[in-house]
Parts: sequence; C-alpha cells; structure tokens
Amino acid sequence: MSHMSAIGFEMTTADDFGRWQQHTARTGRVIPVQGGYYIRWEVGQGAELWAQANEARELIWLNPHFGGTAGFRIALVARLPRPDTPLEGAFYGWANGTADDPESGAFPSCSMCPMRPCMRH
Repeated sequence: MSHMSAIGFEMTTADDFGRWQQHTARTGRVIPVQGGYYIRWEVGQGAELWAQANEARELIWLNPHFGGTAGFRIALVARLPRPDTPLEGAFYGWANGTADDPESGAFPSCSMCPMRPCMRH
C-alpha cells in the first residue's frame, strides 16, 4: 500500500506516476501561487491529486490529498515548511487537543498541506 493507492491510484512505476501527473495537469484546475503553480484535480468522493509546477510551468511533483470533514478536531502545534520543496508544507498537531494544552490530545498527527505558499508564518 502507498499514499497513492490509499485513494485508489495504483502507481508501481515511474511511468505510472508520470502518466497520472500529466493527466492531472491536463484535467485539473490551475492555481497560480508565489513560486509556481498547483494543478488540482478533484477526482471524486473527496480524493484529489495535486500536481506542482515551477514558475516555468515544468511539472515537479504530484501528491494525493483528501478533501472532506473529520470526526475530530486537530489542535495545531506547528507549521512545518519543507525547504526542499517550497510548494509544500505540513502541519503537526494532536487529535482532540485543547487550545490551552494542544499536546494533551489523543495522538499526534502530521498532515501534508498542498498550499504551502498560502500558509502564514
């Protein structure tokens, strides 16, 4: 199982990955951001593929994401930038943590965020 197969995309080779990246770029909605572009393809049932492109519009990556609601709240502890990929970041937090003590929750969680340039520092 991989992060791609978890939402229904079997990608076992680099060619598979490239085909889905190209399909996403052709099918998805372009979102210009500082440093490049996202291309978001809403597959359905909450599954999404997000391609990333640099300012020259060259495809640089592809990630799965899921849009929907959760059955619990996450108390955010930190934003985690990724210096190796400026178009992506993550949030670290705790499930059901409180504002007074966010790390008091049920378990820790780290969630990737496709909209890194839109995250406030």
